[in-house]
Amino acid sequence: MGENNDMSLRDAVAAVASSVEKGALPGAVVLISGPNRADAQEVIGANSIAGNPMRLDTLFRIASLTKPIVSAAALRLIEAGKLQLQDPIAQTLPELASLKVLRTLGPRSDRIESAARPLTIFDLLTHTSGFAYPITAEGVSARLLGEFNTEFLPGCSEKDWLRRLAEVPLMHQPGEAYTYGFSTDVLGLILSRTTGRSLGEYLNDALFAPLNMCDTTFLVKPENWSKLAHAYTTEPDGRLTSIPAALDCQHALETGFESGGAGLVSTAADVLRFARFLLAGLDTSGRPLLSEHSIKMMTSNHLTAEQRQRPAFGAADYWREQGFGLGLSVLDRPSGNRANSAGRYGWAGIYGTWWSNAPSHRLCAIVMTQVMTGNAPPSHEVQFEANFDKALS
Repeated sequence: MGENNDMSLRDAVAAVASSVEKGALPGAVVLISGPNRADAQEVIGANSIAGNPMRLDTLFRIASLTKPIVSAAALRLIEAGKLQLQDPIAQTLPELASLKVLRTLGPRSDRIESAARPLTIFDLLTHTSGFAYPITAEGVSARLLGEFNTEFLPGCSEKDWLRRLAEVPLMHQPGEAYTYGFSTDVLGLILSRTTGRSLGEYLNDALFAPLNMCDTTFLVKPENWSKLAHAYTTEPDGRLTSIPAALDCQHALETGFESGGAGLVSTAADVLRFARFLLAGLDTSGRPLLSEHSIKMMTSNHLTAEQRQRPAFGAADYWREQGFGLGLSVLDRPSGNRANSAGRYGWAGIYGTWWSNAPSHRLCAIVMTQVMTGNAPPSHEVQFEANFDKALS
């Protein structure tokens, strides 16, 4: 990479540092790694307002960054022949064998019909299942999911979670559209039942141990609670306030549901280990964990042209330049300043965790904060991503 590229990466880091200096973020950890440069490690600010200094081993709620990790773990079972992409999910989860679908969308939608075909593993991986979150649901499903989500945290059992989810109509027929929601949570339950182990135990065997991701877990032990960064929401006037205790206590519970869609806690260094793994498919000893075919399948777009015409995350043109692979987004039609970023993939979490790989340059970039985001990404994330793309030119 040339001097201008390195300057763009420095500008990317500076955008995050500026948000910390302005008080929009208490602190952050930024990692940028590539084969032809020394790894950049920037540890900025504190792990809470007026708290201890942020550290490289600070723990973060990575929220939806859990999704690509669980998706990669599913591909390991598929390569082992224990699952297939077109397997009906009811084959493993009979509780979800008789799902209903909203006939039309809208705030008052309450007319339902039967699913036209069984949901599959592929539907879960691509988020075309129709499972929604409360914020992505409509009509009666939004109401039911709102009630369901309140009871889901903390400590809901797998049995109760599946029972309540089965009562919620899907947003559309299987495979018809993209809807962001509980698909990867359902996938995590399938991994658990297929292996006969808890999801956390299987993830440890399949990914965390081989990749030395020793700080990634669903459960934060009491002796490590002080390492967990405090999480905040931003008030309309810009003030930071602590997230509700009900959201935060799930990582201290030894019983209950392990969320395959949003439940992991990790460090920037562990997320980097996962990112590097997807560039090569190898564990820390150089042994293959995933084939090149599986990684290509995971990091390629699977949405149809029709599916990409629909809005997502509050944006009518969300899919104009990017598509969705298996558990992550991928830039497959970039333009303008992103023109050289084709193939860049990654995902983000609602608590302010962001990750992207640029396979053309074998670069990994990670930003870890703990301030909740909305549909629109925060300014530091927009600036970081823009400068990261500029560095790829």
